[in-house]
Amino acid sequence: MKVDSSSALSAVTGAEVPAWLRKVPAVETLRRVSVQNLCRLDDNVGPSEPVNSQALRWRTEVEGYPPSAMMVASPYDLDVHYAKKCQTSWIGYKVHLTETCEIGQPNLITHVETTAAPVVDRAVLADVHAALKHKGLQPERHLVDAGYIDADALVASARDHGVTLVGPPRLTINGRRAPRGPSPSRSSISTGTGRSPLVRRARRAKAGSRTPTAAMTTSASGSP
Repeated sequence: MKVDSSSALSAVTGAEVPAWLRKVPAVETLRRVSVQNLCRLDDNVGPSEPVNSQALRWRTEVEGYPPSAMMVASPYDLDVHYAKKCQTSWIGYKVHLTETCEIGQPNLITHVETTAAPVVDRAVLADVHAALKHKGLQPERHLVDAGYIDADALVASARDHGVTLVGPPRLTINGRRAPRGPSPSRSSISTGTGRSPLVRRARRAKAGSRTPTAAMTTSASGSP
């Protein structure tokens, strides 16, 4: 790769070569891939433009790599990126599926939100709520996993969209769950450890009282 990419880039960057050739998308992609993977032998920090293949080496963690959202993961689709969630890693996209969870009724998908793979789950919550409201399908109780939960999301969902966000607390850095505050009342937010307990809890509540319509959103990896 070092020799091929360096030779190709040198061939299109010479003074006698028309300037428009450097702007060809395939050439720009090759330049980005070369920069993120290679550096000069005398470079210790920061990115560099590969020029002479004899003076190039593979980039290491010492020089650093571009963040996942900027790195070219595939020259065939510049919008796909690397991501990892728990034990699953992939190159592609991320899809967020929202479905109903009514007792005695089939679960129906009400919204699909696709994002770049590195985008964290909680970053799409406002867009999901806005889309559901536009469709007239906004729930009053929204069941999600820990990736969608933080203090800002809990407050913003209720304040801006009138949605009660229900989900397990996020893990702290040391792997332990965040400390619990005062015990919530039955009408406040419930917590759980996964999809099934949360769904069952919402359905039990709905069967015994006039609990608002509930919906559930989960995310999944997707590759082209």
